[in-house]
Amino acid sequence: MVRIASFSVFYLAVAYIVPLQQGTPTLGYMIGALITGLLYGAILLYLESRLHVSSVRRILTIALPIYAIQFLNPVLEGYFFTTRLNSPATLLGAMVFSFVLALLYSIAAFLVFPAEASAKPDETVSLNLREYQSLLKVIITALSWPLIYFVFGSIIAPVVSPYYNDPQSPYYLVLPDLGTIMMVQALRGFIYVASLIPLLSSLRLSARSTLLTLTGLMYVGGGLAIFVIVETFPLTLRVVHGLEIFADSLTFSAVVTYLLKMCSRH
Repeated sequence: MVRIASFSVFYLAVAYIVPLQQGTPTLGYMIGALITGLLYGAILLYLESRLHVSSVRRILTIALPIYAIQFLNPVLEGYFFTTRLNSPATLLGAMVFSFVLALLYSIAAFLVFPAEASAKPDETVSLNLREYQSLLKVIITALSWPLIYFVFGSIIAPVVSPYYNDPQSPYYLVLPDLGTIMMVQALRGFIYVASLIPLLSSLRLSARSTLLTLTGLMYVGGGLAIFVIVETFPLTLRVVHGLEIFADSLTFSAVVTYLLKMCSRH
């Protein structure tokens, strides 16, 4: 618990120095960041204790999904769904800066959560992308993301659409056409899968543990950390989108677990 708390303090410090919401960080935002840091710490402790690879590989294996889930994919989506990232230069700067943050989180996790030499793995993933079947699984898994996104997005559309369609909205939100939405989400799907393959290939977990861990990683990093606790957005939008992101995370993690783990056992 002390190690988790230590990581949470580091996460809180980064959240204060580089706040995601406009203006001075509020007490509510900082409490949310602290809770996010604790949850993140618990997930990373579990992952780090089961990664029996070299130090550099451990750092990169954790940094890649953090970067994809918490930074790169949200930044790409922000470029198309908001007016704040409205230039390629801004987009590139955000991508580079966020990669540095992802590395910092991963290095902190590496230092705080050492691997347990006594941990006994049970199952692992074997994916040879030169094989047709493995490549097909990767493609199907990646393309499941835009479908999942569309289904749950359609469910909450009546509630959230007014925030995106109002040109006078103070939240910088816009709604692109359907073709752009699906193109962006397809790209995000491939980014998710590409970032998770090294982790899945290095971890040896049961299918149930894989599902729960991936769901937690995707929701805490891709929902709670970057949207739910950000008080710039109205509470209704944060709650509804928060539920949607959880449903997205759980469903996509189930697809990843089934196609890239259960169907790829040694």
